[in-house]
Amino acid sequence: IQNCRQCLSRMEDGIRLLKENSLALKAFQYMNRVMLLQQLHYNMPLRKWGFENGTLKLENSEMPVPDILDENTWYGEISRYGKWRPFQLAFILINLRAMLDRKSPDRGKVDLIWFPTGGGKTEAYLGLSAYTIFIRRLMDPTDDGTTILMRYTLRLLTAQQYDRAAAMICACEMIRRENEIELGKSRITIGLWVGAETTPNSTDAAIQAWNKLMQNGDAEENPFIMLKCPWCGAQMGTVSTGHNQWSTPGYKRITHPKRFIFQ
Repeated sequence: IQNCRQCLSRMEDGIRLLKENSLALKAFQYMNRVMLLQQLHYNMPLRKWGFENGTLKLENSEMPVPDILDENTWYGEISRYGKWRPFQLAFILINLRAMLDRKSPDRGKVDLIWFPTGGGKTEAYLGLSAYTIFIRRLMDPTDDGTTILMRYTLRLLTAQQYDRAAAMICACEMIRRENEIELGKSRITIGLWVGAETTPNSTDAAIQAWNKLMQNGDAEENPFIMLKCPWCGAQMGTVSTGHNQWSTPGYKRITHPKRFIFQ
């Protein structure tokens, strides 16, 4: 019961912070917008590529990208978007001050979200992640170092959750671009580290893997993780161009300097 009372006190303190601190309120508002954008873009149907008359074309190129202000562009059950479950909002509220105040005693606590699979744990910590990114930038637009570390026990889970997190980060970056003065000029980005058995750890290894894909088009052996654009829903990976030849839309190999762009 004492633990419950402490959690309640921290929730009430979070609400108080939103009323009293304009930066916390703005970061909280940005977070809510980001989470709606993340839901809308993550749930877009896959837009597949086809090969026609010697060129690659998106088969459903007329599919609109979701507009946050136009529910007619939202996919699936519209009523599911833009909502928090009570435990999700509670988790965010109890951590608002700790993310703002580096001297907060709550930084000594580890908050565990204990909830069934599919219950919404990911949304809860992605929301807090977005708030943390924005509150740091609002306090100091040049504060662009690593903000969030996510660790999973299974590599398969890491790859799945990376898609969700990538959509959230894309939404954060869109908002940063709209508000460069207060959120800084440095991009908000995401990276992935899962070991060489899952994805290349060097540019040379990535080039070898890409060459192999171009030769045999084996989608099951694709180590590049990103199979769908987290923003527009376009297919990424191998597409047959006929006569046992392949293309890799979404993966752009740059020669000088050697690197890959996922776009």
